[in-house]
Amino acid sequence: MPRLLDLSGQRFGRVTVIQRSHGKGHSIYWRCLCDCGNSTALLGSGLRDGKTISCGCARRSDPDSGMNPKDYAILAKCWRELIRRCTSSHDAHFPNYGGRGIGVCERWSSPDGLEFFIRDMGVRPSAHHSIDRKNNMADYSPDNCRWATLTEQNRNRRSNRYFEWDGETLLLADWSRKLGIHSSTIKRSLSRGKTIGDLIKQGPSMSRIK
Repeated sequence: MPRLLDLSGQRFGRVTVIQRSHGKGHSIYWRCLCDCGNSTALLGSGLRDGKTISCGCARRSDPDSGMNPKDYAILAKCWRELIRRCTSSHDAHFPNYGGRGIGVCERWSSPDGLEFFIRDMGVRPSAHHSIDRKNNMADYSPDNCRWATLTEQNRNRRSNRYFEWDGETLLLADWSRKLGIHSSTIKRSLSRGKTIGDLIKQGPSMSRIK
């Protein structure tokens, strides 16, 4: 039987878990105190995955942020996920985050971290945006995070290789577009000791993108 994860003392959105309340089938409920002053029993799985962020008062527009409940819930889930991937060894993404030293700044990991996160990040621009770290070797923090599309995030991967020539540093794909040369041709030439400068000089003789 899996070990019960004790949520006592932990904060999820606007609620603080006081103690275990009761079980119902395979579900565990926890007695929680909401910031609005209401005490209620909430489902543990809902707290952990960010679906439950209050006693129910957050279903109304948030009075401080002015955002609607849906946006608030999306931000709460995002915040919970980034905390979990950096702090819980049980999270599937932990090896790529907390496991390699990526953490969450003190402001966002504080008891009021969710409210600070919402204040700092604001509503995501669209459903195609998700949180992205500008420097993927640094922590989650206001200065290092942005909302980015999948295309923008793909350009920010650790595996990306940048090449510099004459003060200009670009990704291999960007050099390919700039020179009009297939990226595979550029990669093969660089592996043979050539430079971007050599490829610029040889431009007309290289395999071109059609």
